[in-house]
Amino acid sequence: MNMKKIPFSTLRPLATVAFAIVVLSPVSLEAGIMTQLKAKLLSLKGNSGVPAQTPSSTPSAPDPTPVAVKTIPPPSLPPPPEVYPDPLLQWASQESVDQSVTLEGRYLTEAMGVTVQNPPASVGTIANGEKIGAVLKSDQPAEWVNLLLSGRHYFLEISGPSQHPWVGHRLEIDEGATRALAANQVRWEAESSGNTRVPDASLAGATYQIRPHVTLGELFATSWEHRWRYQPNAQPIGVSLGRPGQSPLELEIRGGSNGAGVLWLSGGQVVVPEDQIVAPGAGFIVRFAAQPGLGSGLAGESRNFPCRAPIVAGWNLLSYPYPKDLRLGIDWPYADAKATVSSDPNQADRLITFFSGVQKDYGLWSSPQGPRWRLINRATSYWQEPMELLEKIPTGYGFFLRRIKPNPHHVFLPPVP
Repeated sequence: MNMKKIPFSTLRPLATVAFAIVVLSPVSLEAGIMTQLKAKLLSLKGNSGVPAQTPSSTPSAPDPTPVAVKTIPPPSLPPPPEVYPDPLLQWASQESVDQSVTLEGRYLTEAMGVTVQNPPASVGTIANGEKIGAVLKSDQPAEWVNLLLSGRHYFLEISGPSQHPWVGHRLEIDEGATRALAANQVRWEAESSGNTRVPDASLAGATYQIRPHVTLGELFATSWEHRWRYQPNAQPIGVSLGRPGQSPLELEIRGGSNGAGVLWLSGGQVVVPEDQIVAPGAGFIVRFAAQPGLGSGLAGESRNFPCRAPIVAGWNLLSYPYPKDLRLGIDWPYADAKATVSSDPNQADRLITFFSGVQKDYGLWSSPQGPRWRLINRATSYWQEPMELLEKIPTGYGFFLRRIKPNPHHVFLPPVP
């Protein structure tokens, strides 16, 4: 994939259950003794989970075999999830510049991301915040609300100041509710999975940017519509779309009826435009069955502040959201506090790249010098010899990251000068 940069302007207590296990001692088969097992029912006293006392009954004939009854206590509740603080961030100050990028691909499998953002509808400071919304001090005229276009999806991102607890976090905007308010107010989509943190009063004092999301449709719908218009029998296109804090979404793109438009499907069902959002820090992988066909461009601004990209246990699909190579160990640590490093590649975190259409698997190796991403031989599932280390991920490329432990506070920082 070629990247051309053109300067431009988220218990109930479980009902406690008591269990009874009936254990029988061995019975001599020669004696022809048949054991009669009488079920004993344990009743619960209300909801307390304590077995009620019931009068014992005298059997008409004693059982020939003694019966041992053992009551197992209810299972204990699982421990609460581990909580550790959201880090306060510092980063090298740099300018945001207007620029344009071109996404081109000539391989059957292309992994990429977006390194520019759509221009903002509003920038300014948050006067006060709460769970349902915020009061803004916008640098734009009051009419900025009119810039929230119907059919587009917008988010608010915190751009500063340095060490503000909300820097780099994102909140999805309820466009309809916001349009109905005074121009200095905004309403959140409180239940959106795109929110990286639960909003509260600590938002006050943060600087913000409101932007429309970049979507797959925005990037590729036009060129792929042309593809099916002129090749109506072309096979579907597969896309894996990263979603920070969630597992990737698998999509299938087909041509619309009579060559008009494209169909975006997941599990055979049409997906809504929100499911096409390429969130900051997310990557995506495009797979063609036969003939590659990838070409798109996007004009906007480069980002110059941190990007929160929560990581789940399992597979994550990420991309460095800045127009620079991601230098491992410099711009992105080899291992954070939740990473799993090992001398055995099958017990370590993994990273998968698709440079020039070729898949390579790396494991987080515990080298004598510290953690390093080391190439794995896919045939043997062990380290490749001679040793090959991954030092950087080129600008605009996406990559898979399989984590054994989650890190809800993962963040990409701007490149180190």
